Amino acid sequence: MNYIKHLDGLRALAVIFVILFHSGIEVFSGGYIGVDIFFVLSGYLITGIIFKKLENNSFSFYDFYAKRIKRLIPPVIIIKFFSLVVGYYLMNPYQFFTLIDQAFYSTILLSNFYLSNNLDYFSLSTFENPLMHTWSLSLEEQFYLIFPIIFLIIYYKFKNRIVLLLSLFLFISLLMAQFGGNLTFEKPFIEYKLFFFNQPEFASYFMPIGRFFEFLFGSVSYMLTIRLKKITFSHKILSYIGIFIILLSLILYDGNSGFPNLLTLLPVIGTILIIIFYPEKNSYLSFLTFKPFIFIGTISYSLYLWHQPLFAFYRIKFNSEIPILSILIIIFISLIFSYLSHKFIESKIRRLNFNPKKTIYVFFISIFIFVSILFFLKSNNFQEKFKLKFQNKISLKNINLVIDLNENIKRFKNISLTKEFQLSDSLNKEKILILGDSMSVNWIDAINQNKNLFESDYEFKNLILDENCFKFLKNTTYLSKLCASYVKNFQNDLSLNQYDQVFVLLQWSEKSKLTLEYLLDYLNNFDAKVYLVGNAKFDNLQKMAYKIALNSLINNQEMIKEFSKTKDKKYIFYNYEIEKLASKNKINYIDEYDFYCENDLCKLFDSDLNLFFWDDDHLTEYGSKFLGVKLFKLLQSDN
Repeated sequence: MNYIKHLDGLRALAVIFVILFHSGIEVFSGGYIGVDIFFVLSGYLITGIIFKKLENNSFSFYDFYAKRIKRLIPPVIIIKFFSLVVGYYLMNPYQFFTLIDQAFYSTILLSNFYLSNNLDYFSLSTFENPLMHTWSLSLEEQFYLIFPIIFLIIYYKFKNRIVLLLSLFLFISLLMAQFGGNLTFEKPFIEYKLFFFNQPEFASYFMPIGRFFEFLFGSVSYMLTIRLKKITFSHKILSYIGIFIILLSLILYDGNSGFPNLLTLLPVIGTILIIIFYPEKNSYLSFLTFKPFIFIGTISYSLYLWHQPLFAFYRIKFNSEIPILSILIIIFISLIFSYLSHKFIESKIRRLNFNPKKTIYVFFISIFIFVSILFFLKSNNFQEKFKLKFQNKISLKNINLVIDLNENIKRFKNISLTKEFQLSDSLNKEKILILGDSMSVNWIDAINQNKNLFESDYEFKNLILDENCFKFLKNTTYLSKLCASYVKNFQNDLSLNQYDQVFVLLQWSEKSKLTLEYLLDYLNNFDAKVYLVGNAKFDNLQKMAYKIALNSLINNQEMIKEFSKTKDKKYIFYNYEIEKLASKNKINYIDEYDFYCENDLCKLFDSDLNLFFWDDDHLTEYGSKFLGVKLFKLLQSDN
């Protein structure tokens, strides 16, 4: 295709959004839409390349895939080597072996499937995963593998219906992302009750079925470019509408927007309006063709690859979120690395005059070598040596401060209320509902670990209810399937059981004050005494514990002071807001920090230096034993 200058400007805009998102600055929590812009651009450009080659009778699969390989693969292999080498020195065993898995699945073009199957409360943090962003590259590569074959079939068999058939595939992909969870494998193959927001796992955030409509929007737009440009309505205004809805998406969307779904159409359509109707002269969009934007757009692929590992390793090294000045420095370093990568790797390899078949052979040999290295790194022998290297740095006295994350994750996932505490018809025991997300599981484990304290006087029930579902307790408009099951379970339980006390424990967010109003309004219909519980969240506690463990001379009082510094400032503010809400509604409030901290000093370990938390806010077995005693005293004092 001929070079289209403003498309580099759009690439620059997209990569800037993604960088701001990965920086962790909360106001840019919608910056992930940059990936959606990239997908539309890919669909548009790849369709143009294939269509023009077909029209000239010069299309070759070998040539097409060889060019994609030379364009995409060498820079990402460099990033993987860089991440593995730095990770070896900076990461703990759990982080490093997760990184190896990520590198492996990225190499075989399945990074998105790996993340879809392994992303939960307890996975390596998105922002601390150096190769997290490779999911979008895997998805693009999957599109490049599938789309040319489909396009060729349509071109040769149904040439006059290319747009119609691509639009049909686009529509099916979008419907799957929005409504696919309404389908079943049993007759009549559709749920009895339909939900407007019902995204299935096979079309979720990382999965190709729910994402291909974005590429196909770009593809259809290319095929309709000539006709669309004949629209008599002002092209300049249409392009302004495009940039407006892209910026609107950046502001309005966040991690709870449920992408991909109908909301994804805003940045997708905005991108298409700019691609097609960009005014060449006298426009507010001229910034897209300014030299700095063109430069960033030119190196955007390398910049996309480099920024995330640098952000991730900063967080891992310094055990903290990244201050603004450091963000600017990392972005500057990313620009330098990206420029060098583009000039000496991308550009040079792209100009190599390998014939297509030879390029593909070299690619498979390189993949084989790299995968062999990864298998070695995953071998039991290497893992044991790595763990031993990790442990040898630590004095025997402090060894209990080092957490085995894998074991704690397995243990935590299996926690459920033991039968001693399940509800019965007894009138002699207080009935208590513990409502929430994984924060409520902390309390359940604390109760289980202290059976002798609770079993004679209390019975408990634990229910999961996501705060995004609170608004559906009285109004089921646009109810999602996931929320439907949570809400129905909660409502049925409250109608069957009369609780004395209800404790609400969630990972609070900025919007919690609003969502809680729905829950509290619903609970007003019942006689239970309601408590809102503020989170005790300690930022990067496990990594701080490792640093302390390396110092054999540090004493307990100094450890208490160091651990106290890890109190999460954001959650202190959230707790303050939740406490104000509790006061306003004349209900009870408990701050979990009070269980562990006194006068701003937090003791987060027992007499044997067993740490209470295995990540920022989930308890170890020892932490649960400690918390159980505190909860028992709380319940007793309430009586």
